[in-house]
This record gives sequence, structure tokens and C-alpha cells, in this order.
Amino acid sequence: MIALLVLAMGACLTSLAQAQDIAQSAVDKAGSFLGSKSRGEAIVGYLHLGTTYHGHKFLKTLSVADKRGHFDLVYRFRWSDDGITDLAFRCDARGYVSETYVVYTNAEWPWSQPFAAARATIRVLGNVVISSNKDMTPAERELAQRLVDAINVEGLMDLDLVLAQHSGK
Repeated sequence: MIALLVLAMGACLTSLAQAQDIAQSAVDKAGSFLGSKSRGEAIVGYLHLGTTYHGHKFLKTLSVADKRGHFDLVYRFRWSDDGITDLAFRCDARGYVSETYVVYTNAEWPWSQPFAAARATIRVLGNVVISSNKDMTPAERELAQRLVDAINVEGLMDLDLVLAQHSGK
């Protein structure tokens, strides 16, 4: 009975370790894409439209429990005088960003919350994203228009990141 319990625990730990296998090359690829100043400026433009970008830095890597090799990279973005927003970038096992989520912000006012100002100007911002991505397929362009119509700034930022990373920009 004890041997069976030990065997079962070992299997659970092995599958947990396998589920958390994250390739360093994938982390490096995503980090290289996300780490530039120009990428940080663009992201703050979505997060806190109309504010001044004051830099960003990598904070940590998180494993994704239900997807082997997938991970989140968390970056801290500094904006305006003392604004801070921590944003997680969900990445696949190859290091491609697929989506984002806000982990923390010190924004206190409703209009300074992540994406609030961009939501207010979504039609303009959305059409800029659509028109600036000349490499979009018709399906991608249709998806982008649906996101604009749904006032989905987070989705637009995610799509912009995915397209930029896959096109090597």
C-alpha cells in the first residue's frame, strides 16, 4: 500500500514537473520581443493612452498550470509621474505572445485605469491598428474590426503584439 502511494505521488510530481517545463529559448524569444523601449512605449499607449512612458522592466516568469511549456512573463511599466502597471504576457511553448492580463496597477482614478483612455477613443485607435498592419489577412482584418466594434482594447493590443511578433517587427 505504501509503495503504491509513493508511486502515485511520484507520478503526480513527474507530471507536475513536465507541465511546468519551460524552454529557456522560448523565454528568451519572448523577452527579446517585449524588452525594447519602442515595444514598451507602444504597450503603454494602450494601457494608459495619453500618459508619458517612463520605462519597463521584466519582473518574473510564471508557469501556466494547464498547458505544458506555456508561461507568463510579467513586466512592470512606469508611466506619468509615479504610475505603475504590471502586465503579464501569456506565451506559448515557442515564446510567442498570445494574450495579456493586468496583474497590478497603482492607478487610482477611473480614467487612469488600464485601457480606460483607450476605450474612450477606441474608434480612432482601432482604425489606426487596422490600417497600420498592411500584412493582415482578410480574416485578421475582420477580427480586428470586430474587436474595434466590441470596444475591446485589450484584444486589440494582444492582436497587435501577435502580428508584430510573427512578422518580426
